This record gives sequence, C-alpha cells and structure tokens, in this order.
Amino acid sequence: MMADEKSAIAWILAVLRDQGDTWFRKRSGVGIDIFNNHLSRTFKSVSKHSVGLINHNKQGEFESDELIVLAPPEADQDMFLGLWARWDFEKPNSDCGFFLGIWKDLNDKKSMTGYRFESPHIYDDDDPETRQHDFYHAQPCLNLGKRKQPAHFALPITENLPTFALAATNNTELVLHIVLSMHGKIGLKDLEGRFKDDPNSRSNPILRDAFAKLRSLPG
Repeated sequence: MMADEKSAIAWILAVLRDQGDTWFRKRSGVGIDIFNNHLSRTFKSVSKHSVGLINHNKQGEFESDELIVLAPPEADQDMFLGLWARWDFEKPNSDCGFFLGIWKDLNDKKSMTGYRFESPHIYDDDDPETRQHDFYHAQPCLNLGKRKQPAHFALPITENLPTFALAATNNTELVLHIVLSMHGKIGLKDLEGRFKDDPNSRSNPILRDAFAKLRSLPG
C-alpha cells in the first residue's frame, strides 16, 4: 500500500509540474512578472528528478529553493502559485506536508498568502498542537517549506489559525484537495481523465479510490 501511495502522490505532482511549466512558457502577464521580477532569485522550478524521489525515497523533501510552478485558475491569471513538498513514509501515519504559496497583484499592491496541507499530527505530550491537529488539515503559512523568513509580500497573519479540517483519509486525497481548492471539481475531473488515459498509473488503486471519493463530495 505504501508503494501505491508514493506512486500516486508522485504522479499527481508530476502532472501538476508539467501543467505549470507549460503555463509558464506559453503565458505572459502579472503572474509571470511576479515570479521573474521578485521570486526568481529565491525559487526555481523543481526538477522531474526531485519529484520522482517521492517514488523512491521513504523520506525526503524538495530543496528549500525548489517549488512546483502551478497553473492558476483560467478565470484568474493575475497570480503566481507555487507548491513545496515534504514526505516521511517511515512514520506510522506517513507524515506529509504540501505548502501552497499564492502571490497576487491587486491594484498594484502585491501580497502572498500561504497554506500548508498536512497529515494528522501524532500525539506528543510535549507539544499541545498535536492534540489540536490530529486530522488531515490545512493551515496558513508565511513561506514555503522550512524557510524561517516570511516570503516576499507575505501578509502578517497567524500561522496556526484557522485550521481547516479536510475530508481526506490518506495523503493521496490530501494532495487532491489542493487541486480541488484551486480548480474545483472541473479541475479534479480533468486530472482524473489524465489518470484514466495513463496506462502506467490507471491501475493504482489508491489513486482510483481517491478520485472516486472526492468526486462524490456533496455540491
């Protein structure tokens, strides 16, 4: 099961990376300008090799300056989206974290808001936060990964509240919640179509069941 989940997550992130790189090459506008003018010295697009490490290593993370460039929603192109990932399948609950950064230009004022999508925290008597977040969740963040300094244009917000509970029961569903949060069920349907057309991945049971579960969410 661990191999299926690692393969599922690596497949989703690889597709998101390819979509984002295509968007970046073919588009122009505010989102591209934000990266080129303000973020390119801090971040770079993650390599296919780094994404593929999820499939091979039980524990790892992207380099601190790597991120997946994400294609923004078609209706709102004036933003730049980046995703950073860490994973640890050696822990009992396969602890993963995916950090989403959203840079936006509104009325010539730039801002960054971030959200980290995380696995349940295992109880630790010395860390009260683990008892508060023992479920799949998303929380605000000021930067991607383990960077201590806030990102360019990060809004001064709390990094703990609110904590949004997610309808996920594994880390594959957790990653799909990121897609759902950005592109809705239309984006989820498009990704599922790619999954069904991919002979190397469409037999993955965890990915198949994750798509079915999120597709059946009310609304």
